[in-house]
Amino acid sequence: MDTIKYDVAIIGAGPAGSSAAYRLARRGYSVIVVERCKLPRYKSCSGMIIADAVQFIRDVYGLEIPTSVMCRPEVNKGMYFIDCDGKELCFTQTGCNVWRNLFDNWLTGLAQGAGAVVKDCATLIDYVSNSDGVDISISSSLGVERACARYLIDCSGATGRQRVGLSDYIYTYQIYNEGTIDCDRRYFYAFLQPELSKYDAWFNIKDSFIVIGVAVKAGAGVTKKCREYYAKFISYLKRNYSLNIMRECKVDKWVMTQVHSGCDIDYGGSRVLNAGERAGFLNPMGEGVSCALKSGICCADAIADNFDSPDDAIRQYVDSIKDIKAYMSRQWDLAGRMARTFSHMRLNNF
Repeated sequence: MDTIKYDVAIIGAGPAGSSAAYRLARRGYSVIVVERCKLPRYKSCSGMIIADAVQFIRDVYGLEIPTSVMCRPEVNKGMYFIDCDGKELCFTQTGCNVWRNLFDNWLTGLAQGAGAVVKDCATLIDYVSNSDGVDISISSSLGVERACARYLIDCSGATGRQRVGLSDYIYTYQIYNEGTIDCDRRYFYAFLQPELSKYDAWFNIKDSFIVIGVAVKAGAGVTKKCREYYAKFISYLKRNYSLNIMRECKVDKWVMTQVHSGCDIDYGGSRVLNAGERAGFLNPMGEGVSCALKSGICCADAIADNFDSPDDAIRQYVDSIKDIKAYMSRQWDLAGRMARTFSHMRLNNF
Protein backbone atom coordinates (compact mmCIF):
# COMPACT_ATOMS: atom_id res chain seq x y z
CA MET A 1 0.00 0.00 0.00
CA ASP A 2 1.41 3.38 -0.99
CA THR A 3 2.17 5.81 1.81
CA ILE A 4 1.45 9.46 1.08
CA LYS A 5 3.90 11.90 2.63
CA TYR A 6 3.09 15.33 4.06
CA ASP A 7 4.93 17.83 6.18
CA VAL A 8 2.03 18.11 8.65
CA ALA A 9 -1.12 16.06 9.20
CA ILE A 10 -4.00 17.70 11.09
CA ILE A 11 -6.86 15.82 12.70
CA GLY A 12 -10.13 17.78 12.72
CA ALA A 13 -11.46 20.51 10.42
CA GLY A 14 -12.82 22.82 13.13
CA PRO A 15 -11.45 26.33 13.72
CA ALA A 16 -8.23 25.05 15.32
CA GLY A 17 -7.46 22.57 12.55
CA SER A 18 -8.44 24.90 9.71
CA SER A 19 -6.47 27.86 11.06
CA ALA A 20 -3.37 25.68 11.58
CA ALA A 21 -3.71 24.26 8.05
CA TYR A 22 -4.13 27.73 6.56
CA ARG A 23 -1.05 29.10 8.29
CA LEU A 24 1.19 26.14 7.44
CA ALA A 25 0.07 26.03 3.80
CA ARG A 26 0.65 29.77 3.46
CA ARG A 27 4.14 29.23 4.82
CA GLY A 28 4.87 26.65 2.15
CA TYR A 29 4.33 23.34 3.94
CA SER A 30 2.38 20.39 2.57
CA VAL A 31 -0.64 19.76 4.81
CA ILE A 32 -3.48 17.25 5.00
CA VAL A 33 -6.56 17.80 7.18
CA VAL A 34 -8.43 14.62 8.14
CA GLU A 35 -12.07 15.16 9.15
CA ARG A 36 -14.32 12.28 10.21
CA CYS A 37 -17.58 14.04 9.26
CA LYS A 38 -18.96 15.00 5.88
CA LEU A 39 -18.23 18.64 5.15
CA PRO A 40 -19.79 21.03 5.86
CA ARG A 41 -19.93 19.38 9.25
CA TYR A 42 -22.55 20.15 11.88
CA LYS A 43 -21.53 21.40 15.31
CA SER A 44 -23.86 21.99 18.25
CA CYS A 45 -22.85 25.49 19.28
CA SER A 46 -24.32 28.88 20.10
CA GLY A 47 -22.45 30.31 17.13
CA MET A 48 -21.47 33.39 19.11
CA ILE A 49 -18.18 34.68 17.71
CA ILE A 50 -16.83 37.10 20.30
CA ALA A 51 -15.18 40.40 19.40
CA ASP A 52 -11.70 39.06 20.11
CA ALA A 53 -12.17 36.23 17.58
CA VAL A 54 -13.60 38.62 14.96
CA GLN A 55 -10.52 40.83 15.28
CA PHE A 56 -8.20 37.83 15.21
CA ILE A 57 -9.70 36.73 11.87
CA ARG A 58 -9.17 40.24 10.49
CA ASP A 59 -5.53 40.16 11.61
CA VAL A 60 -4.69 36.65 10.36
CA TYR A 61 -6.79 36.37 7.21
CA GLY A 62 -7.25 40.04 6.32
CA LEU A 63 -10.97 39.33 5.94
CA GLU A 64 -14.30 40.06 7.53
CA ILE A 65 -16.54 37.13 8.43
CA PRO A 66 -18.97 36.93 5.47
CA THR A 67 -22.67 37.54 6.01
CA SER A 68 -23.36 34.30 4.14
CA VAL A 69 -22.33 32.28 7.24
CA MET A 70 -24.33 34.43 9.67
CA CYS A 71 -27.83 34.09 11.07
CA ARG A 72 -30.19 36.76 12.36
CA PRO A 73 -29.45 38.79 14.36
CA GLU A 74 -26.07 39.06 12.65
CA VAL A 75 -24.65 41.23 15.42
CA ASN A 76 -24.13 39.69 18.85
CA LYS A 77 -23.81 42.39 21.52
CA GLY A 78 -22.52 40.17 24.31
CA MET A 79 -23.89 38.10 27.18
CA TYR A 80 -26.35 38.36 30.03
CA PHE A 81 -25.33 36.27 33.01
CA ILE A 82 -27.99 35.46 35.60
CA ASP A 83 -26.11 34.54 38.78
CA CYS A 84 -27.02 32.17 41.59
CA ASP A 85 -29.27 34.77 43.20
CA GLY A 86 -31.12 35.55 39.96
CA LYS A 87 -29.32 38.87 39.47
CA GLU A 88 -28.89 39.82 35.81
CA LEU A 89 -25.41 40.99 34.81
CA CYS A 90 -24.74 42.37 31.32
CA PHE A 91 -21.37 42.10 29.57
CA THR A 92 -21.30 43.98 26.27
CA GLN A 93 -18.80 43.39 23.46
CA THR A 94 -19.80 43.36 19.81
CA GLY A 95 -19.26 40.14 17.88
CA CYS A 96 -21.34 38.18 15.41
CA ASN A 97 -23.81 35.29 15.29
CA VAL A 98 -23.02 32.43 12.88
CA TRP A 99 -24.13 28.97 11.89
CA ARG A 100 -21.14 26.85 12.82
CA ASN A 101 -21.42 24.47 9.87
CA LEU A 102 -21.15 27.41 7.46
CA PHE A 103 -18.54 29.29 9.48
CA ASP A 104 -16.29 26.25 9.91
CA ASN A 105 -16.65 25.34 6.24
CA TRP A 106 -15.63 28.88 5.27
CA LEU A 107 -12.44 28.51 7.32
CA THR A 108 -11.77 25.09 5.80
CA GLY A 109 -12.21 26.58 2.33
CA LEU A 110 -9.61 29.24 3.12
CA ALA A 111 -7.18 26.49 4.15
CA GLN A 112 -7.86 24.64 0.89
CA GLY A 113 -7.39 27.85 -1.06
CA ALA A 114 -3.98 28.23 0.58
CA GLY A 115 -3.02 24.74 -0.63
CA ALA A 116 -4.02 22.35 2.17
CA VAL A 117 -5.52 18.97 1.26
CA VAL A 118 -8.80 18.31 3.11
CA LYS A 119 -10.11 14.74 3.38
CA ASP A 120 -13.57 14.37 4.94
CA CYS A 121 -15.49 11.22 5.90
CA ALA A 122 -12.13 9.87 7.09
CA THR A 123 -11.33 8.67 10.59
CA LEU A 124 -7.95 8.48 12.27
CA ILE A 125 -7.43 4.84 13.31
CA ASP A 126 -4.05 5.23 14.94
CA TYR A 127 -0.72 6.97 14.71
CA VAL A 128 2.80 6.05 15.79
CA SER A 129 5.41 8.75 16.31
CA ASN A 130 9.14 8.26 16.02
CA SER A 131 12.24 10.42 15.82
CA ASP A 132 11.64 11.21 12.15
CA GLY A 133 7.89 11.81 12.09
CA VAL A 134 4.46 10.24 12.53
CA ASP A 135 3.00 7.21 10.72
CA ILE A 136 -0.77 7.53 10.36
CA SER A 137 -3.57 5.06 9.58
CA ILE A 138 -6.84 6.49 8.21
CA SER A 139 -10.14 4.75 7.55
CA SER A 140 -12.27 6.05 4.68
CA SER A 141 -14.57 4.78 1.94
CA LEU A 142 -11.42 3.60 0.16
CA GLY A 143 -10.50 1.37 3.09
CA VAL A 144 -7.43 1.82 5.28
CA GLU A 145 -5.00 4.40 3.95
CA ARG A 146 -1.49 5.13 5.15
CA ALA A 147 0.18 8.48 5.42
CA CYS A 148 3.24 9.85 7.12
CA ALA A 149 4.10 13.36 8.23
CA ARG A 150 6.89 15.10 10.04
CA TYR A 151 4.32 16.44 12.54
CA LEU A 152 0.75 15.73 13.57
CA ILE A 153 -1.56 18.35 15.10
CA ASP A 154 -4.53 16.86 16.95
CA CYS A 155 -7.54 19.20 16.78
CA SER A 156 -10.15 16.49 17.29
CA GLY A 157 -12.02 18.29 20.09
CA ALA A 158 -13.47 16.89 23.29
CA THR A 159 -14.31 13.48 21.84
CA GLY A 160 -10.75 13.05 20.69
CA ARG A 161 -9.24 13.55 24.11
CA GLN A 162 -8.19 9.99 24.87
CA ARG A 163 -6.49 10.96 28.12
CA VAL A 164 -9.73 11.97 29.85
CA GLY A 165 -12.28 9.64 31.36
CA LEU A 166 -16.06 9.68 31.11
CA SER A 167 -16.32 11.78 34.30
CA ASP A 168 -14.41 14.60 32.58
CA TYR A 169 -17.19 15.37 30.14
CA ILE A 170 -20.09 17.81 30.21
CA TYR A 171 -23.20 16.75 28.31
CA THR A 172 -25.28 19.41 26.61
CA TYR A 173 -28.93 19.13 25.64
CA GLN A 174 -30.69 21.85 23.68
CA ILE A 175 -33.79 22.22 21.54
CA TYR A 176 -34.49 24.57 18.64
CA ASN A 177 -37.96 26.02 19.26
CA GLU A 178 -40.31 28.25 17.32
CA GLY A 179 -42.14 30.70 19.53
CA THR A 180 -41.72 33.99 21.38
CA ILE A 181 -39.72 35.20 24.37
CA ASP A 182 -39.11 38.58 26.03
CA CYS A 183 -35.41 39.34 25.58
CA ASP A 184 -32.88 41.38 23.68
CA ARG A 185 -32.28 39.14 20.65
CA ARG A 186 -28.74 40.46 20.25
CA TYR A 187 -27.48 38.87 23.48
CA PHE A 188 -26.70 35.34 24.63
CA TYR A 189 -28.33 34.52 28.00
CA ALA A 190 -26.52 32.24 30.47
CA PHE A 191 -28.16 31.07 33.71
CA LEU A 192 -25.99 29.92 36.60
CA GLN A 193 -28.62 28.94 39.18
CA PRO A 194 -27.89 25.39 40.39
CA GLU A 195 -31.60 24.51 40.49
CA LEU A 196 -31.74 24.95 36.69
CA SER A 197 -28.67 22.94 35.76
CA LYS A 198 -25.68 21.22 37.29
CA TYR A 199 -23.46 23.30 35.04
CA ASP A 200 -25.27 26.10 33.21
CA ALA A 201 -28.43 26.75 31.20
CA TRP A 202 -28.89 29.15 28.30
CA PHE A 203 -30.90 30.50 25.44
CA ASN A 204 -30.17 32.58 22.37
CA ILE A 205 -31.89 33.50 19.12
CA LYS A 206 -30.81 32.15 15.72
CA ASP A 207 -32.98 33.19 12.79
CA SER A 208 -36.54 32.17 13.75
CA PHE A 209 -35.42 29.76 16.48
CA ILE A 210 -35.21 30.15 20.25
CA VAL A 211 -32.36 27.79 21.13
CA ILE A 212 -32.76 26.61 24.73
CA GLY A 213 -30.33 24.30 26.48
CA VAL A 214 -28.92 22.86 29.68
CA ALA A 215 -25.62 21.17 30.53
CA VAL A 216 -25.03 18.38 33.05
CA LYS A 217 -21.86 16.73 34.30
CA ALA A 218 -21.35 13.15 33.16
CA GLY A 219 -22.64 10.36 35.37
CA ALA A 220 -25.35 7.78 35.75
CA GLY A 221 -28.66 8.72 34.15
CA VAL A 222 -27.26 11.78 32.42
CA THR A 223 -29.91 11.79 29.67
CA LYS A 224 -32.74 11.67 32.20
CA LYS A 225 -31.12 14.47 34.21
CA CYS A 226 -30.78 16.64 31.12
CA ARG A 227 -34.47 16.29 30.35
CA GLU A 228 -35.48 16.99 33.96
CA TYR A 229 -33.38 20.15 34.13
CA TYR A 230 -34.61 21.23 30.72
CA ALA A 231 -38.23 20.97 31.93
CA LYS A 232 -37.38 23.07 35.01
CA PHE A 233 -35.63 25.64 32.84
CA ILE A 234 -38.61 25.90 30.48
CA SER A 235 -40.90 26.58 33.44
CA TYR A 236 -38.48 29.24 34.69
CA LEU A 237 -38.37 30.96 31.29
CA LYS A 238 -42.15 30.95 31.06
CA ARG A 239 -42.39 32.70 34.45
CA ASN A 240 -39.58 35.17 34.00
CA TYR A 241 -39.25 35.78 30.24
CA SER A 242 -42.80 35.06 28.99
CA LEU A 243 -41.59 32.13 26.91
CA ASN A 244 -44.22 30.72 24.57
CA ILE A 245 -43.22 27.62 22.58
CA MET A 246 -45.31 26.88 19.49
CA ARG A 247 -43.21 24.05 18.11
CA GLU A 248 -40.10 22.04 18.97
CA CYS A 249 -38.04 21.66 15.79
CA LYS A 250 -34.78 19.89 16.58
CA VAL A 251 -33.06 18.27 19.56
CA ASP A 252 -29.30 18.67 19.93
CA LYS A 253 -27.03 16.55 22.13
CA TRP A 254 -23.32 17.17 22.43
CA VAL A 255 -20.34 16.72 24.72
CA MET A 256 -17.64 19.14 25.81
CA THR A 257 -14.60 18.98 28.03
CA GLN A 258 -14.95 19.69 31.74
CA VAL A 259 -12.30 22.25 32.65
CA HIS A 260 -10.80 21.75 36.10
CA SER A 261 -9.18 24.11 38.59
CA GLY A 262 -5.86 25.32 37.23
CA CYS A 263 -7.02 25.02 33.61
CA ASP A 264 -4.49 22.31 32.77
CA ILE A 265 -3.53 22.17 29.12
CA ASP A 266 -2.31 19.04 27.28
CA TYR A 267 0.06 20.58 24.73
CA GLY A 268 1.28 17.22 23.43
CA GLY A 269 4.96 16.68 22.85
CA SER A 270 7.67 15.69 20.42
CA ARG A 271 6.06 15.46 16.98
CA VAL A 272 2.41 15.32 18.09
CA LEU A 273 0.93 18.63 19.30
CA ASN A 274 -2.62 19.36 20.47
CA ALA A 275 -4.69 22.48 19.81
CA GLY A 276 -8.17 23.78 20.53
CA GLU A 277 -10.46 21.84 22.85
CA ARG A 278 -8.36 18.71 22.31
CA ALA A 279 -5.62 20.48 24.25
CA GLY A 280 -8.11 21.64 26.89
CA PHE A 281 -8.73 25.21 25.74
CA LEU A 282 -12.32 26.19 26.53
CA ASN A 283 -13.76 29.36 28.04
CA PRO A 284 -16.85 29.46 30.33
CA MET A 285 -20.26 28.70 28.80
CA GLY A 286 -18.49 26.57 26.18
CA GLU A 287 -16.96 29.45 24.18
CA GLY A 288 -14.10 27.80 22.33
CA VAL A 289 -13.80 29.37 18.89
CA SER A 290 -11.51 32.22 19.99
CA CYS A 291 -8.94 29.99 21.71
CA ALA A 292 -9.22 27.34 18.98
CA LEU A 293 -8.26 29.86 16.30
CA LYS A 294 -5.37 31.25 18.33
CA SER A 295 -3.99 27.90 19.48
CA GLY A 296 -4.14 26.58 15.92
CA ILE A 297 -2.10 29.50 14.62
CA CYS A 298 0.40 29.33 17.51
CA CYS A 299 0.85 25.60 16.96
CA ALA A 300 1.40 26.07 13.23
CA ASP A 301 3.95 28.84 13.73
CA ALA A 302 5.85 26.80 16.33
CA ILE A 303 6.19 23.92 13.86
CA ALA A 304 7.10 26.15 10.90
CA ASP A 305 9.67 28.09 12.91
CA ASN A 306 11.31 24.91 14.25
CA PHE A 307 10.57 22.32 11.58
CA ASP A 308 13.77 20.34 12.13
CA SER A 309 13.72 20.63 15.92
CA PRO A 310 10.57 19.16 17.55
CA ASP A 311 11.80 19.96 21.06
CA ASP A 312 12.10 23.63 20.16
CA ALA A 313 8.69 23.51 18.45
CA ILE A 314 6.89 22.34 21.58
CA ARG A 315 8.80 24.87 23.71
CA GLN A 316 7.78 27.72 21.42
CA TYR A 317 4.19 26.51 21.33
CA VAL A 318 3.90 26.39 25.13
CA ASP A 319 5.46 29.82 25.45
CA SER A 320 3.39 31.45 22.70
CA ILE A 321 0.12 30.17 24.14
CA LYS A 322 0.64 31.59 27.65
CA ASP A 323 -1.54 34.66 27.07
CA ILE A 324 -4.41 32.49 25.78
CA LYS A 325 -4.25 30.26 28.85
CA ALA A 326 -4.06 33.31 31.14
CA TYR A 327 -7.18 34.79 29.50
CA MET A 328 -8.96 31.46 29.87
CA SER A 329 -8.04 31.31 33.56
CA ARG A 330 -9.32 34.85 34.16
CA GLN A 331 -12.63 34.02 32.46
CA TRP A 332 -13.10 30.92 34.63
CA ASP A 333 -12.19 32.97 37.72
CA LEU A 334 -14.97 35.41 36.80
CA ALA A 335 -17.45 32.55 36.40
CA GLY A 336 -16.33 31.22 39.78
CA ARG A 337 -17.10 34.54 41.43
CA MET A 338 -20.57 34.71 39.89
CA ALA A 339 -21.73 31.15 40.59
CA ARG A 340 -21.21 28.58 43.32
CA THR A 341 -21.21 25.89 40.63
CA PHE A 342 -17.84 27.18 39.44
CA SER A 343 -16.40 28.38 42.76
CA HIS A 344 -13.56 25.85 42.51
CA MET A 345 -12.32 27.75 39.43
CA ARG A 346 -11.40 30.89 41.36
CA LEU A 347 -7.77 31.90 41.09
CA ASN A 348 -7.65 32.71 44.82
CA ASN A 349 -9.99 32.77 47.80
CA PHE A 350 -10.52 36.50 48.28
